[in-house]
Amino acid sequence: MQIDVALLKKLARLGLTTAEMAAILECSKDTLERRHMKVIEDGRQHRNASLKRRQYELAIAGNATMLIWLGKQFLGQSDKHQSEVKMTKRLEDMTDEELEQMAGPYDATQKEGSRGK
Repeated sequence: MQIDVALLKKLARLGLTTAEMAAILECSKDTLERRHMKVIEDGRQHRNASLKRRQYELAIAGNATMLIWLGKQFLGQSDKHQSEVKMTKRLEDMTDEELEQMAGPYDATQKEGSRGK
């Protein structure tokens, strides 16, 4: 059976799975993977490049959501601020002063029993 390579590449560009392409081309998935994987991968890479190009165009046009998403994907940006705490002592071994320093400022108005008074 002869596979229409141009159609196969077009199907891969559309994002179809190998099984879906095989069904349309009326062949087995194994045949496509064995004989035409390079064509399929080329089609998928073309699709990915087209999507990235369109996302970039949206971002440059001012789409804030796309700007944020691309910043996270390509620039390593993140919404989360992570801080690293290195514990050199067990909490049980810390002095009251060390525990207070770790906890930060204490608001006496939040003390149990003093609410609403």
